[in-house]
Amino acid sequence: MRDQPPSRLLTCGALGGLVAGLVVALWFLATDLAAGAAFETPARLGSLWLGEAYAGPTMRLVAIYTSLHLAAFGVIGVVTVVFLRTLGLEPRLMSGLVVGIGVLNAVYYGGRLVHGVDLLNALPWVHVLGANLLGGMAMMTYLHRALDSESPLGMRVLERYPVLLKGLGTGLLGAGAVALWFLLVDVVTGEPFYTPAALGSAVFLGATDAAAVEVNLAIVGAYTMLHVLAFWAVGVAFVWVAEAVQESPGWWLAAVLAFIILEGLFLGTIGPASGWVLGTLGWPAVGIGNLLAVVAMGWRVWATHPILRQRLAEPALETRV
Repeated sequence: MRDQPPSRLLTCGALGGLVAGLVVALWFLATDLAAGAAFETPARLGSLWLGEAYAGPTMRLVAIYTSLHLAAFGVIGVVTVVFLRTLGLEPRLMSGLVVGIGVLNAVYYGGRLVHGVDLLNALPWVHVLGANLLGGMAMMTYLHRALDSESPLGMRVLERYPVLLKGLGTGLLGAGAVALWFLLVDVVTGEPFYTPAALGSAVFLGATDAAAVEVNLAIVGAYTMLHVLAFWAVGVAFVWVAEAVQESPGWWLAAVLAFIILEGLFLGTIGPASGWVLGTLGWPAVGIGNLLAVVAMGWRVWATHPILRQRLAEPALETRV
């Protein structure tokens, strides 16, 4: 980035900010349409910024807020590029996450300072955070391409860490198995997406009973991200155990450890915050979901580790702990 002329940096920064602002706007539009209230978010935020009583979405409110929104993100893009160049950093997705969190704080404190109101009360904070994180990553992706950065971006970074990359594929398979199982359970009970919405409401909103559950795209999406990250960690553990077993065969011990790791992570991170949800779902359903995940991830590890298959086919003389 240091070799780029200042005019090009500022132009790319402004365009990157507009890309981020557009992604955030599309996120809000998608969630509004899912809730059956098109343009509710920009209209409500526009009324707050103007200090007017909100009486429903109007083209005036939407146009005013959208203009302010895109202008603000354009400035954020310029500031981001200047910051990266000053520190000698390259555009990365992790930097985009930092930008997203920074924008969330700017919205909170900016609203407090300018209007004396908490703008995040108008929307679930998870909803705003998810939009800003996606916007920040979109900005960094654009800057990476526009500024011809040679540093790895996104998944290419994981090529340096094979266990993390293999663990991601394994974890996604397990996460998908659990998600499909609970989707089936929810459809059968007549409440599609209730399980991720209930767990998300408990974890992010502090819901303590079914009456406080919010079934919407923001909550389901936020919990799905947490779900995937948790299973990524489990997938890494699976791959690590598999590659360790290649050196010292003990397949039954590996299977037990894998199930313990999965149950421990699930109950340790989700259980304390949402015990009432688990009680509603029923422990048999939870156990079946986790068992499906273990089978799916175990199959993936088995299919991608030929040395492990060869070792386990040999007569085991001993099991080392």
